[in-house]
Amino acid sequence: MRYFLALLAPAILVLAANPSHQTAIIGPGHIKGAAKGRRDAIFTWGDRLRLWSAKTLTSRVIAEGPFGEGGCTADLDNDGRSEIITVRGSGLGRLLWLSPPHWRFERIDDEVEMHDCLEATLFGRRGLLVLQRGMQIRFYERNGTNRWKSRDIYSIYTPSYQGGLALGDVDGDGKVDIFCGNYWVQSPKIWEESWRIFAINTWSETPESATLRIVGKLDGSAEVVAQAHATPARLAIFTRPQDPKQQLPVRLLAPSMTLTKIRGLAELGGVILAGEHNGASSRLLQVDPATGRAETLATGEDTLAILPVSDRKFITARPDGLARWELQTKRRARQLPSEPR
Repeated sequence: MRYFLALLAPAILVLAANPSHQTAIIGPGHIKGAAKGRRDAIFTWGDRLRLWSAKTLTSRVIAEGPFGEGGCTADLDNDGRSEIITVRGSGLGRLLWLSPPHWRFERIDDEVEMHDCLEATLFGRRGLLVLQRGMQIRFYERNGTNRWKSRDIYSIYTPSYQGGLALGDVDGDGKVDIFCGNYWVQSPKIWEESWRIFAINTWSETPESATLRIVGKLDGSAEVVAQAHATPARLAIFTRPQDPKQQLPVRLLAPSMTLTKIRGLAELGGVILAGEHNGASSRLLQVDPATGRAETLATGEDTLAILPVSDRKFITARPDGLARWELQTKRRARQLPSEPR
């Protein structure tokens, strides 16, 4: 697996007081998901689709909803600007691609329900991976205005809804493989052949067990995963065995904590940041990847996503808005106020 978390010497992060001036609130329960675009763009979706500035935490509405939990950014037309992909509707909805500057949408597909999507280039084809209904890994290509075609890469049938998408060369053959929930999916030698599936873990005890968050970088030997919908939730590092077709060795992080619905997950400054989606009981945590020890940075931070915006700054998305944070050189973390327009 060519996938890793850089295990740098971790910073010790301490939360500064007075968060009231460092959060942009739009209203309770309005946000369901968030993604980072290029430059300083942040997208959130739920009751509406909004475009935010990471510097000022100001936003504007670019589409009316409602939108589901899943979404991602991409640059499928290769113009250097971020597009947004999400599903409009409750339950099974319409998969949409919205592009700047006017944010007109194209319909990619109907009857879609997803938690995850990801821009991907497979065998020279630039497109979009979507995890449809927690069981189908589907690839979409755009072949012109309002012209989309799809191919189902693999259909997964387990006791658990699958969640989490990532890319990497697991077997070292130079081709892009896919991480998805309980499995990694091996690329064939040519596009026309079938993909093969191998188990990463056996987390399928409940319907929510395999709905994961995944972080890492494309050049190493480990991945960090968290259970995004389960209670209690696991947070762990999986490492690459000598034989990648065997199940991956796992090391649990924060083993002494009872964790809940870890929706926010990121690596920044050599530490793992994890945020729970558990209302007023939510915690924002920093975890030392070497020891597995976790410390609580904040309580009551109901987190849907953690979005790094530089090597020291990150955004947390909550159901009611966004907050900006910074890792300090003196080993402190503090929330940041919005900058003037």
